[in-house]
Amino acid sequence: MVGNNDDVAAVVMEAGWAPWVLGGDVHMNATYSFDSKASWFWQNAPNMSPFCAGTAAGRRRKKYAVWVPWVKNLDALKPNSRCSLGGAMLLRNFNMQRIASFDEVFSFRPVIRFGFGPGRDINFVVLLVHLIGGYRAGAQAELDALTASMSKNIPETASGIIVGDMNINLLNTNLLAPNNWRILRITPRPPGNKV
Repeated sequence: MVGNNDDVAAVVMEAGWAPWVLGGDVHMNATYSFDSKASWFWQNAPNMSPFCAGTAAGRRRKKYAVWVPWVKNLDALKPNSRCSLGGAMLLRNFNMQRIASFDEVFSFRPVIRFGFGPGRDINFVVLLVHLIGGYRAGAQAELDALTASMSKNIPETASGIIVGDMNINLLNTNLLAPNNWRILRITPRPPGNKV
């Protein structure tokens, strides 16, 4: 349960089409914020979408939402509309210092960085990612680049978390953790699985 003084942030992978963005052409890896003055904003969204109504109301909080499609020719009516990243923040105590997309790590899907803190300080960073799928060597290269970029994208005085899809098959009996990472199981292993 969220209290009246709590800061709330939600980030999601495979986000689908943002309910505040009008149907039509969108640009791959572009950032579409929840901004009623933007040309892409669907003015009727707060009346039609519970998500948009809640974000707009905000209960005396600073409100932010962002959506980033990562495929070309995205269509709201086709299955590929899931191929996107999204986030919504309702903040009471913290400010969101930046919504940034950077592509020096990944060549295909962007990494989205959210920084939170009081005033101008950044105390907590969320990196929203989706590693390349179906190509283990490519996913490993992206994970290595992401690991190497952490010192630049997460300030030394801040905590950080990476949220998203690492494309690691945890049911693979020959699984080795990617370089510089560890696999922590919090549920029992399936019968016969030696991982």
